[in-house]
Amino acid sequence: MPKAPVALVVGAGVSGLTTALELSRAGFDVEIVAAERPEHTTSLAAGAIWGPYLVQPLDKVRQWSAKSLEVFDRLAIEEPSSGVRITTGIEASRIPQSRDGRAATVGGMK
Repeated sequence: MPKAPVALVVGAGVSGLTTALELSRAGFDVEIVAAERPEHTTSLAAGAIWGPYLVQPLDKVRQWSAKSLEVFDRLAIEEPSSGVRITTGIEASRIPQSRDGRAATVGGMK
């Protein structure tokens, strides 16, 4: 039997653990490295902001962002004990920002 590909996930907050779970479901042998155990992460006590990050390649970032939003939506609806909640918010900047296509459509909003 072929050996499973190995993936290293850095961080054990909600994003890291969700990533590790999805990679495991996809057949990867997953190793998680974190400074602290999950019960001591920021995700336990503070909200996180999801969104596509300003990295390249943009087509892949859009795919990865859509997949992660799909997973977080599923967790929020089907597994309320996961702690994932979907809510709206406003992202503000002191520096003018362009809408260069990185923004993903979330709940019908852009």
